Amino acid sequence: EEELKTKTVELATKNAKADAYVKKNEEAPSGVIKTLYLSTYNEQFKQEEDVYFKELDTKANENAKNDVFNKLEEKLPEGLSENGKVKYQTAYASYKKAYQDEIENVEAKIREQAKIDAEKKESRNDESYEEYKDYEIYKDMKKLYDDVYSENRESNPLDIILGLGIIVGFIALIVYLVKFVNKKIKNIIKRFKK
Repeated sequence: EEELKTKTVELATKNAKADAYVKKNEEAPSGVIKTLYLSTYNEQFKQEEDVYFKELDTKANENAKNDVFNKLEEKLPEGLSENGKVKYQTAYASYKKAYQDEIENVEAKIREQAKIDAEKKESRNDESYEEYKDYEIYKDMKKLYDDVYSENRESNPLDIILGLGIIVGFIALIVYLVKFVNKKIKNIIKRFKK
C-alpha cells in the first residue's frame, strides 16, 4: 500500500506540473488512490499554476515596457493556456497603461524643464529623460525637448527688446565717439592754422 501511495503522489505531482501550463484535468487515472491523487494533484496544480502565472506576469511586464518604449504593437506569446492568455492579457494591459502614464508624466516634465531652461537661457538638461536613451521613445523625447526649448527661447519679447537696446546703445556710443573725435580734430586744426 505504501508503494501505491508513493506512486499516486508522484503521478499526481508530475501531471499537475505538466497540466498547469495547459489545462487542469479533474479526472484521476486508473491504478491510483483517487482521493489522494486528486488532493495531491489539486494542491500541486495550484502551486505550479501560481508559478506559471508569475512567469506570465513578468513576461507581460517586460513585453509591455518594450512595446511602449519602442513603439511596437502587442504580440501575444505562443503556447499559452486559455487561463494563461487571460492572465497575460490582463497583466499586459495593466502594465501597458502604467508605462503609457509614465511616458506622459515624463513628457510633461520635459516640457516644463525645456521651458525653464529656455527662459533662463541655460544649456540642455537631458536628465529628465536620459534613462530612456536605449529605447525608440528617446528620439521623440529629445525632439519634444528641442521643440519646446526653441519655441520658448525665440518667443521671449524681452530678449528682443534687450538686444535692440544694446545695439542702439552701441551705435549711440559710436556716434558720440565719432563726434567727439571730430570736434577734437577740428580744435587741433584750428590751433595749427593760427
